[in-house]
Amino acid sequence: TLYASVGYELFDALKKFLALHGAAVQGTEYAGDVTVALSVEEQAAAGLAAAMQDFLAGRVRIREGDTRWAAFPAGAGSDSENR
Repeated sequence: TLYASVGYELFDALKKFLALHGAAVQGTEYAGDVTVALSVEEQAAAGLAAAMQDFLAGRVRIREGDTRWAAFPAGAGSDSENR
């Protein structure tokens, strides 16, 4: 799994890149930035990451991982619930 994070202003460009490359999106998280989890074969990860950096002029943060995402209801586990 590759995780690509961009500012909201670059999210459309990231989606365009992913569509052009046929990347399999596992999930998207919207927070301070938008982070997209991509299912990528290990041997293709470095090439895809380099192409993404080039396409977005270095304005994407990419990390590798194998963590599965889980959906939580809004507010679940917030500090206000633990007081």
